[in-house]
Amino acid sequence: MMEQLTEDTVTNGIGDVEAVSNVLNSIGISDEEGASGNTIDEEMTKNILNTVSNLVQSDFKVSDDETESKSASKISGSMVNQIVNVAKNTKVKNKIIKSPRVAVIAITKDAEGEPESSGIVTFTLPKDGRNSKNLQNCEVGKSGEDERETTFLMIETKNGEKNEKVDMAIVLITDSTLMPDTKISIVKKEDAEEDKETVSKILDDLKKDMNDATKADGGELTKKTYVNSFITEVKVENPPEDFKLNLFMRPSIDIGDTNSSLNTEAGGKRVQVSYVCARYNPEEANWVNDCETVYDTARPADGVLCLCTHNTSFAVLMSA
Repeated sequence: MMEQLTEDTVTNGIGDVEAVSNVLNSIGISDEEGASGNTIDEEMTKNILNTVSNLVQSDFKVSDDETESKSASKISGSMVNQIVNVAKNTKVKNKIIKSPRVAVIAITKDAEGEPESSGIVTFTLPKDGRNSKNLQNCEVGKSGEDERETTFLMIETKNGEKNEKVDMAIVLITDSTLMPDTKISIVKKEDAEEDKETVSKILDDLKKDMNDATKADGGELTKKTYVNSFITEVKVENPPEDFKLNLFMRPSIDIGDTNSSLNTEAGGKRVQVSYVCARYNPEEANWVNDCETVYDTARPADGVLCLCTHNTSFAVLMSA
């Protein structure tokens, strides 16, 4: 089975991503964005997702060298394109197919199993699944009141101000492993670790960053940034003329009230944590803040709303 290629998550690296991508190319799954291909059965899709899930679970070391980072991004970007094409070409439609770290669904309007709400697709996952970053219990929800607490993602597609159904492929990824960025910091959360313990480690890291940071040419302090949500890849087929994409994304780690400041050890300076919606740019190997971000600063764990006009890889970033 192909997933045996990546089962050793301790030693996996960008070379393994390239090897799996080459295997997928050899069986007709293109790494070109929007490429068509042969129909894939559900069992093959599961096998591919389990293979990629092992890669996502691995701890790749991101080089500080910009050229090496861009090279890694090109390889992993090809892999992400292939997973999108897997979603599009999987025979079964409007059904989520899952592995521990990656899930896909091809939404086809006016087809059996299509989500009931016009232009709105929601995804639910129990809190323990979000904490452990396991998508095995992820389901397509109905955005009802009884699912409010378990909804971690809502995707709304619009034509101007009106909701509109579209055909789209959606890929959910628990970690940013396949989106290398030298400016992104990673604080590992252990399976049994409470959010408050992870928050403490992040804030300690921010303190150290403020103490160690040196001023760049523009006079700005370099800042650490964290990906604090699952990665959502959205590819819309034939978007309407006035296309708008709104995403409700629930942060993976509850940081608490972002209005609360933190005393630091850097000359009495204070730091305030904030969230921003961003898309990943694989050509430049970085996250770009070009969506409007809306959230309640007192209760950011309730969800962050990202208002966008394009479709690609999205995440909620957290910085100070």
